[in-house]
Amino acid sequence: MRRQPSLRNFAVTRKLLVRPWGSVWAASDRRNGSIYWLVRPSPLVCWPRIMASLTQRTPFAVRLRNNRVAIVVPDIGNPKLLAKSIKQSLRQRANFNAFKGFTEIRKSKWNAITVAFASLIALIFCSTVLTSEKVEPGKKSTKSSCASQNLIGLEIQSSQLRSKAIKLQGQNYSIGAKESFGGMIEITAQRTCDERMYLLRLWSAGDHYIVSEVN
Repeated sequence: MRRQPSLRNFAVTRKLLVRPWGSVWAASDRRNGSIYWLVRPSPLVCWPRIMASLTQRTPFAVRLRNNRVAIVVPDIGNPKLLAKSIKQSLRQRANFNAFKGFTEIRKSKWNAITVAFASLIALIFCSTVLTSEKVEPGKKSTKSSCASQNLIGLEIQSSQLRSKAIKLQGQNYSIGAKESFGGMIEITAQRTCDERMYLLRLWSAGDHYIVSEVN
């Protein structure tokens, strides 16, 4: 299936398998020697669909030297299992969601029931926590200067992404590498308070972007 793909910082060694949706190649990171699989989608398949099917394997998108998009995932030992999960996912109907990219449409009603039940438990838990956390008279509640954050679903204006620094939920970040893949952007950001590095994945939603994944 076409010639061997090539990309920066990775050595592509051999082809592992070919399927109608694309091909899988063995690759290694030249910087640290880590072994990966490179999934090169077929021109007939939308690459975000394949990426969505590999969410549990912590995939990340890369741009090949021919300017096409491919997907890199850690080597798990059996490429046929990877191919099986992709095939099963592509058989499902899917909708594009600004928060998560492509998501499968499932006919089962049990998913809706499970989500509703989980939401109810979360609501009860939050109510319990808020009730138990009382501030003693004469004392002020204090928050860590580097509190935990949940950035999933956060809206970021396109103009903010053009600067070298950004404030998210009250915390300052410095923006490093930034890569665009059509309607998706991957950004490397460092939180100022603890110098922790994050990889943010954002999907376009018109004049702004929505954070769909944080690693």
